[in-house]
Amino acid sequence: MKKLLSIALLAFPVIGVACTETVVNKTAPVGEPAATDPAATSDEAGTAGEADAAPAGDSCACPATCASTTEKGKMVCRPAKAPDDVPTGKVGKFTVGGFEYWQWKKGNNVYGTEGSELAWGYNGEGEPQATPPVLPSEPSRACMAEANKVLNDILAKDVPPELEAFRAKHGVSAFWQWNNDMTGAKAGVEPSEQNSNLWLYDKRLIKWISMTNRDGTCVLPTKADLVKFSVGCLTAFPNCANSIF
Repeated sequence: MKKLLSIALLAFPVIGVACTETVVNKTAPVGEPAATDPAATSDEAGTAGEADAAPAGDSCACPATCASTTEKGKMVCRPAKAPDDVPTGKVGKFTVGGFEYWQWKKGNNVYGTEGSELAWGYNGEGEPQATPPVLPSEPSRACMAEANKVLNDILAKDVPPELEAFRAKHGVSAFWQWNNDMTGAKAGVEPSEQNSNLWLYDKRLIKWISMTNRDGTCVLPTKADLVKFSVGCLTAFPNCANSIF
């Protein structure tokens, strides 16, 4: 099934986002509506995501976001060190499922053959396995963990009525987690904006999509994104992606 996921993804490339290290203007935690959608402009690879954790008292620590001072309207957060594992499984009426990492330093080769160039599983332990194994970078694991935390928190404590209406009408209750890893990506290599934040795969899986920027900072999907998706997909089903709503 995961092989089919990789093949299907070719039709839906994803928006890229990057940032600078200097940020200002603390915003509400992820889950609250944002004033603008992030878009990528930075070409510089960095190692900010390699840090053990966001600095104590950091106003940009995920899930809170900050705006770059040099890239107006771009919102980012700094993730904590990636935990060894993250929760999956049933959360209320929903299921939080697997993981895939698209490593854009490989350019077009990220597509590979039936997903062999992707890292599957939170720690790269999923299927299909390549030889040698494809492992996620530490910055991308950290961002994936933050996105997983946001999703589990929404489903456990604050399910939007729009999502419940969508589930009730179309029977879709499963989430699949995806990270676009831009660390090490060459200048000019960017995922497309056609598939930012959320889209529906095979009429049954809601892709929950995060972005690891070149400097290791993170862009997370939000509750506002989930509401937008649910409202749009209620009538557009099964052709659902946030970029078209």
